[in-house]
Amino acid sequence: MTSAHIVARVGERVVVFRPGHSGTAEGLVVWCGTPGARDDAALVLVDDNPHWTFPAAPVRWGRFVTAGPGIRCDTWGLPDTAQRPGRAVEAEQIEGAVNPGSGYVGNQYVLDLRRNPPQWHSDGMSPWGGMSGAPVACNELLMGVVAADRARSNHSQFNVVPAYVLHHDLAFREALATYGAGLRARLEAAELQHLDDRGPDAVPGGSLHSSDVLLHARRQIVPLWGRDALVTELRAWCEPSGFGAWLLYGPGGQGKTRLAHHLTELLAAERWAVLWPRANAGADRLRDLRHVSRPLLVVLDRAEARTDQIAALVDVAADHPGSTPFKVLLLARTKGGWWNRATTDSGLAEAYLGSARTHLLTPLAADPARRAAAYREAAAAFAAALPGVEGLTTHNWPAVVDALTVPGLRADAYGNALTLYTAVLADLLDAVEPHGRGRGRGKATGTARPGPERLPELVLRWLARQCGRDLFKVVNLDEFATARSVPSEATKEAALLLEQRGLVVLTRAPGRSVHARLSVTGLQEADGQEARLRSTSARLDHTLALLMTAAAAGPLGGLELDEFTGSAALHGEPLTVDETVRGVRYLHDHGLVTAGPDPQHPRNLLLTPRGWDCALSAKRVRDFVNAQDASSPVLNFHQHVHGGTATQAYQVTQHVTTTTGLGVAELTEVIGALRRAAPQLAPGQQEEFLQDVDVMEDVSEADPTRRSAGERIRARLIDSAVPELVAGVVPLLGGFLGSLVG
Repeated sequence: MTSAHIVARVGERVVVFRPGHSGTAEGLVVWCGTPGARDDAALVLVDDNPHWTFPAAPVRWGRFVTAGPGIRCDTWGLPDTAQRPGRAVEAEQIEGAVNPGSGYVGNQYVLDLRRNPPQWHSDGMSPWGGMSGAPVACNELLMGVVAADRARSNHSQFNVVPAYVLHHDLAFREALATYGAGLRARLEAAELQHLDDRGPDAVPGGSLHSSDVLLHARRQIVPLWGRDALVTELRAWCEPSGFGAWLLYGPGGQGKTRLAHHLTELLAAERWAVLWPRANAGADRLRDLRHVSRPLLVVLDRAEARTDQIAALVDVAADHPGSTPFKVLLLARTKGGWWNRATTDSGLAEAYLGSARTHLLTPLAADPARRAAAYREAAAAFAAALPGVEGLTTHNWPAVVDALTVPGLRADAYGNALTLYTAVLADLLDAVEPHGRGRGRGKATGTARPGPERLPELVLRWLARQCGRDLFKVVNLDEFATARSVPSEATKEAALLLEQRGLVVLTRAPGRSVHARLSVTGLQEADGQEARLRSTSARLDHTLALLMTAAAAGPLGGLELDEFTGSAALHGEPLTVDETVRGVRYLHDHGLVTAGPDPQHPRNLLLTPRGWDCALSAKRVRDFVNAQDASSPVLNFHQHVHGGTATQAYQVTQHVTTTTGLGVAELTEVIGALRRAAPQLAPGQQEEFLQDVDVMEDVSEADPTRRSAGERIRARLIDSAVPELVAGVVPLLGGFLGSLVG
């Protein structure tokens, strides 16, 4: 950056140098404002040259969003007053303060110098000659460039061209994008820097050390799709002045954070102040938000774990003048007990959050027919970004995309956006490094790396192995992400699920690393999982249950075993082909399925009438086979024909046995199946259904409350008359309801 009145026009060649270093470099003016006007600034593209060192990270731009006086800034330049004959050119760092109201009408900043003006007697010339074009910074943000010594200030003030004036110019923004200064360079709120949770990858640009970073929502690598109507709703919600809150909830990986970043980018372009608060920002620090005079959007990710900050924001809302928009967007996995507590925590909470909007974010790729196109779009987006990753710059990524074969994506897990995108990235990496970075997906079987529903169990057992029996040992979760080639963000999401269930204790270290240690309950659960993994009997029971559930959910009770083997797992560990074949043989030998083309080498199976009875009984398969009790569970299917129209009715008799409770794996399986079932219900029933699912999942709720929610869920599933739900999901509820004291 420099001043327009120094370089005059676009296309001019200039010479630049670094004070204190030898040599010079040449540069080209690629954007130029109007000399002497409010946009008196210019951009210079410096040639590659050993005498010039380029910054390691992109420039962060800033603007002021409050009217509070005395905001500290500083500038570096080469003023005439610092120069001495016969010596090298000397720099001077000058400290000052900006009152945002000064120069407001003329779209200028006025920097008040915090020093006595220099004594200068040189034919009326300013002692600050040479300072034009000097950068003005507020901590880490570039706020603008010095234009001139302010007239009638006795050399005690500088006129500054604000960054917001430059960013208002489309040609300036295009120049930044064209020459690699960041496609999404935005203006950050200078007064809120101490609150902003930027993270290590917050600003796109620079060389990346890991391809996993491309999956981070903040980078917005894959263009947003399928959410246009919701974005329009959110934009309309933001417009009115005053306070407003919106809870956006849904399972991990659905795209909540990605959608929020898209919204914040749109608003930032309209000169909104945007803040993603740090997790450790206390109420006393958040109170600074009441001074913001610009439209403000605050985004709280993982809001269910940040109820203290929600309460603090409600207090801020009470003090906010309401003359500009002040909106709070909450992102959470559930809308359960935590939300009820947050909205009734105080009278203020009821007043400000009682009318908050809530929205369930449904799966982005719920329709399997849409997934192939989404896969291709994501592959093209990643291919454009992968050259920026260390070690991946030389590959012909467009050609890799063209040669890529879209795999089978019918498994429910691929309805989750993060799971789908993780698979895409793994496939791209596998194409160029078959045994390297993309180990998450095997080409022979089409097996996806563990999805969100498996990761918590894998993380728990890995942590138990790392810690041994030591409940005080703390382990960095980045080690798991590296060892298992799993994105670090996905690992942290899984760890948060474990924390919510009381199985681990998490701490956030400097640099955004997350450390974890086991709780007593977590160690017990990990021990139980390890025992079941080693138990031949437990593995067989699990294989049989998965086969029956998958078959009952398949077309007419059928199942293709190639696809099943690629996705089946016990506590996150894939089942082997041999285990699947043994399970099919058991079911065939006991008359529950027919296996073809050869029962000894099966490739598919089909439920028999006896198999349907078993699948719908909510009993363990081996218990069903051995049962002699005439009162064992049955489900009878009736078809009545009235006027040529077939309607289906179900009569269910359910006997619930008492159990000792569900582990993490079983509860995850039940909750996952219910969330996947929701889109098949009538639109008017889905939100209440999912609210009951939230209550079931919330272990802090009393057993009778959770049981009542489960009973309502079962009734809705049966009333739906959808065979896949009655056959595949209702049986899973039996173990859950039996584990609760009613």
